Amino acid sequence: MLKAIWMSDPHFSSTSNVVGQNSKMRIKAAVEHVNAHHNDTKLCIISGDLVNKGTPNDYRELKSHLDALVIPYFPMVGNHDNRYAQR
Repeated sequence: MLKAIWMSDPHFSSTSNVVGQNSKMRIKAAVEHVNAHHNDTKLCIISGDLVNKGTPNDYRELKSHLDALVIPYFPMVGNHDNRYAQR
């Protein structure tokens, strides 16, 4: 059986809170939890909306947080993601 983690709609923002939540702290906590408790998982799928506003900086900073995962991850863009800015 394949063990996988699925994160959905992080709506990450590098510059502001999103709906009153600090998205940097939330993604950092999620990554730390996966690393501490699920490092035997085969992969992590992160489905969009990946970022809140779709700026290139948001995608770069989100990637820097996700790169701390000890397991492979696969981001999937959502309908509000900027497909050109995330490259």
